[in-house]
Amino acid sequence: MSSQSSARRKFARVFGTLWAVLAGCILPLDSRAAETSQDQLAKECAAFATMFSDFVPKGRLSTAEAFDVETLVGRTKKLLQGTGVATEALPNATRTALDKALAALQGTQLQFLRVRQDNGETRALLRVIGRENTLNYLELVCELRLMKQVKIVDLYSMTSGELLSETMQRIAIMVGPEPSLFDRLAGRQNAGLAKGKAALEIVKLSEAGDHQGVLKKFNVLSPELQRQKLLIMLRAKSASKVSEPEYLGALRFWRANYPKDPAVDLISIDSFFLQQKYDMALEAIDRLDASVGGDPYLDLYRSTLHQKMGQNDLAETEKRQYLAYVQNIAKEKQSRRGEIPAVLGAQQPPGLVPPSVRQAARTTAAQTAPAKPGAMRLQGVFMRVDNPTAIISGHTVAIGDSVEGNKVVKIEASRVVLQNPQGELIQLAYQ
Repeated sequence: MSSQSSARRKFARVFGTLWAVLAGCILPLDSRAAETSQDQLAKECAAFATMFSDFVPKGRLSTAEAFDVETLVGRTKKLLQGTGVATEALPNATRTALDKALAALQGTQLQFLRVRQDNGETRALLRVIGRENTLNYLELVCELRLMKQVKIVDLYSMTSGELLSETMQRIAIMVGPEPSLFDRLAGRQNAGLAKGKAALEIVKLSEAGDHQGVLKKFNVLSPELQRQKLLIMLRAKSASKVSEPEYLGALRFWRANYPKDPAVDLISIDSFFLQQKYDMALEAIDRLDASVGGDPYLDLYRSTLHQKMGQNDLAETEKRQYLAYVQNIAKEKQSRRGEIPAVLGAQQPPGLVPPSVRQAARTTAAQTAPAKPGAMRLQGVFMRVDNPTAIISGHTVAIGDSVEGNKVVKIEASRVVLQNPQGELIQLAYQ
């Protein structure tokens, strides 16, 4: 096994793991049959982002179902043009990064906020409340494919302050170009390999939960490597587990090296709170609120800070505003009955889901049982060989599961059969 092949696998792991700290089956956009208006794309993107927010925390959405990996790889390669950096490892590294990103989002709380346009791109903004009550914002860069299916072609994380394609470009350049034939024959060491090895060591320490080891290794890195955004993020993550002084030092280092980073206000809230600089934390919250276009969830942070400052009336008002917002969101989720697009992913064997079924998944389903006509809607079918599943009224179910008291007894490519508590069979079919 060549050393180059081994190095490429290591680089793929660096690509995959570092970006996940933020916690080819579809035709490219220029091959789609017809152009779609921005309004239509925005509508489809909003529906997709709602589904993404519902399914990903439960582990019900795969990389192939959510992302156009080929296009994302192409965006990264475009950024690397003229750098001399080898890109053979990018496809595998991209899939690894996306797999880990989705895994990191399991168990979190995702909330779709809005769709916006940025330099001609349609982006869906999501709030992320982590398993440890951390706060982050993601933007899904959406494009439309055949049969009106939305795919994510890039992913922006406010914690990183950049797109995933840009992050991968940074890492690729940090690792450096492949050594030339002359360099290999001369036995010269590739500096990029040494950098990649150092980064990989920090990744391994972080994965193993050796936070003291991460800090120790970071402190002996070269100044060039210490300024790499993702290594700074790994340091901050580990420092938060070690001590408050270490954490504050890591956040100060972050702000000093990336003063205009969109993530600075996000990380500064925590930093200012720990230092009891509550007025500065409030200012950071206001700037963050403006940068995301408004998020009522931030009233909870304001309420806590005003309470710390002894301004109880303001704190109570903001708390009420936050609670009213949460109640409205809960009502919306409870009343939502569809508009969640079918996600028929690339991992399915070809031929099991005909195009007619994919198209039908975008239409209103027919409820053929006499009882409660139209109360349940069939929105998508996943014809996996061993475990077929379906989306009914926003819920992903398998055979044996129940929907509104009705047991799923059969799942076929174009219909689902359920049994109600009285033993009667109900068929949900596409129109």
